[in-house]
Amino acid sequence: MEGKLGVRWKGKAVGSLVDPVPDMWYLTGSWEPADTEAASDFEGVIGRQDARQSYERLDGQWVELVEVDDEGQAHLLPAIVISLSDGRLWVRRVFSPEALARRPREKPWWRFW
Repeated sequence: MEGKLGVRWKGKAVGSLVDPVPDMWYLTGSWEPADTEAASDFEGVIGRQDARQSYERLDGQWVELVEVDDEGQAHLLPAIVISLSDGRLWVRRVFSPEALARRPREKPWWRFW
């Protein structure tokens, strides 16, 4: 798998997974952060999470990987971040409907009041 996958966290673009290498459900690749506050927040949260626990329990931060096909159509691939270390991002793609049902949902903006 060559190229880049965009990474969205909490609805915001936070960077890219560059030249991702697949291994079953997992992807790992170079991390290219966006120059945004959301990207800094994302890196801080991921830096504090326990990679072993995220791997064993699959309870890390949820992201959406953005893949753009040859026609320019974007496809969202749900994933759980396992770790970000030494400039490499490691995620587990999520396919099962049962696991997807456990994904946290963001509150709509009108529910904050």
